[in-house]
Amino acid sequence: ERRSQYLQTQAPCCFIPNYDYCASAVCPALPDNIGVIGIAHSDDIEHYEHVYRLGRYWNAIVCVSDHIAKGVAKINPLFADKITQIPYGISKVPAAVQPRTRTKEEPLRIIYTGRMIQHQKRVRDFVPIVRELDRRKVPYKLTLVGSSTDEKDEAYLRTELMKHLVDGRVSMPGRLPYDQVLDLLQIHDVLVLTSGWEGLPLALLEGMAHGCVPVVSRIDSGVP
Repeated sequence: ERRSQYLQTQAPCCFIPNYDYCASAVCPALPDNIGVIGIAHSDDIEHYEHVYRLGRYWNAIVCVSDHIAKGVAKINPLFADKITQIPYGISKVPAAVQPRTRTKEEPLRIIYTGRMIQHQKRVRDFVPIVRELDRRKVPYKLTLVGSSTDEKDEAYLRTELMKHLVDGRVSMPGRLPYDQVLDLLQIHDVLVLTSGWEGLPLALLEGMAHGCVPVVSRIDSGVP
């Protein structure tokens, strides 16, 4: 009720509830002088359910990829005229990519940036990735940047990769300020994204903009 009252004091205005499912619940009660723009961020059943439930009350639906736009139109063909596709962008793109100088003997510098969760991001996949790099005797340094409110997956990685953390082949600096993440991207060779699904991954755009070669899972949205 407080959200509705606040929005009405701002009217005429535009409300963008994003993926705040609680804030979105006010949409059916809003008067016509408050426009609503909903955003479908991810190729994820939760996001599709959100659009399906409330899309009829939205004036416009923004989808971040062609695949998601088709998915939204499929769940309700009446939404088709409301859909606009706007891909994500990133605000900091260097004027030139810093050249990589690495010999065969030097370690391959691999980085992941994102939430440390198994759901969607599949961060536990880094354990078999590391084991395979060891088996193939590939010299490498793996940096896993990020954190999560649910620490169980991060704790799993720290336990399974303990000897690699000790000898320096793997580092887990946790969550870092944005500019520090961009600085790290410039000194790594490869960005790895193990996600099961995405919208249009900002981490992928940032890595590519800073000269990292992307190694990604084959998913339908954004990555292609």
